[in-house]
Amino acid sequence: MRPEGRTRGIGDAPRSTPIGRSRRLILAVPPVLITLAAFAGGATSTALAPVLTTTLALVLAASLALDRHVRLTGVAGPAILFGALLVYGIWTLTPLTIGEAPPIWALIDATPSTTIDRSATVRELVKLSGLACIFLIGVLHGQRRGEARFAADAVIATGVALLTVCMLLHALGFEQTGFGTRMVGPMGSPNVIGTAAGVYLVLALARLAQRLEGRPIHGWRDIARQLQNGAPFVAAILLCAAALVLSASRGAAAATLTMVAVWAGWRLVRGRSPARLALGIGLILVAVTAFVFLMTPRLDTLDLAVDVGSSERLSGFSIYWQTLYASPLFGYGLGTFDAVNRQILTSETYTALWQNGAAHNVFLQWLMEAGAVGSALMFATIGWVLLRGWGRVRWAGPALAAGVFLLHGLTDFTLQVFAMAALFAYLLGLHAAPRASRS
Repeated sequence: MRPEGRTRGIGDAPRSTPIGRSRRLILAVPPVLITLAAFAGGATSTALAPVLTTTLALVLAASLALDRHVRLTGVAGPAILFGALLVYGIWTLTPLTIGEAPPIWALIDATPSTTIDRSATVRELVKLSGLACIFLIGVLHGQRRGEARFAADAVIATGVALLTVCMLLHALGFEQTGFGTRMVGPMGSPNVIGTAAGVYLVLALARLAQRLEGRPIHGWRDIARQLQNGAPFVAAILLCAAALVLSASRGAAAATLTMVAVWAGWRLVRGRSPARLALGIGLILVAVTAFVFLMTPRLDTLDLAVDVGSSERLSGFSIYWQTLYASPLFGYGLGTFDAVNRQILTSETYTALWQNGAAHNVFLQWLMEAGAVGSALMFATIGWVLLRGWGRVRWAGPALAAGVFLLHGLTDFTLQVFAMAALFAYLLGLHAAPRASRS
């Protein structure tokens, strides 16, 4: 195919080359795998996580072998940072500790290391390798605008299928108990399914806006006609909103509404009218202020995943921060949260910590496990991808979805669920994909 005169991104409007059936199947594989992993409890078990990682590695190898025209370009910076994170994780398995080894090693006759649970750290490194694979798959799938749109639509379609099944199971009463009338879903937490619903909602909203962008609208008939053309996305938005309500996750709802408001404000800011500029800036400020106000005062008005209430959640945060101060630079090892939680369990901390399988704050949990060094590498990798990818594409869907993940990550643990972390990594890959010279 002859190269076009200028480069194009995922959001460019001109015509694109039809996608063959075999190529469509390849593009649909990652979203289908993510959905199947979500149905399998989020692929968090020690058996399923390596299987999913191996499958993603095979898909990446197949994608590179079947299409020699695409290249893994423009991701050198994040690749170096992420590679350094993996090397750091491997180093924590060795006896080459810096400073004193964790006190637990003094109680047993074994070679000390920075991590207090070597097997858990190895499992976490395997998961990180799988996330790297699906990120690179997203980079490959996002280079051609037609394929990137199809991949995004496949993500939305599989997400709608996941939420539809969850709603049916909820309506029929085939769900685990312990969360009242809230929809739990196969991943075991209403807040996780709430985050997923928010992510799919903003993706569908951004695709609908992209489809309507640049088309003249004169009167209500044109509006109705355009909405009819985008009916699949409208239906997806409504279903995701219903799932978000059924999950009763106020943290997920707050994160979703904040990102929608910020996105709408940004679109207004891009206009040349002073009134649009002022309105857009005001909308962004209101959204950010509302989120900060909602998140800081009382956690019991936001997140209900811990039934014992907000005081225990706040006590848990305080205890985890104190635990972090004992090993701030290098942490206790990737994947060692359960081991750390058991170590600090006492008669005084039992009420706040006994049922916690995660810190309910992904940033705090990363600091506990990887320390300041490992966390800096991970956060810098994600930040680099978001900033570099922003100038390459016009479709804001992946960035909005990342915002929902990260904002709700302040009060919950969705990104600790492997299937949701894989979705996050794939969307980051679509976001960071370089513009291809061909359609």
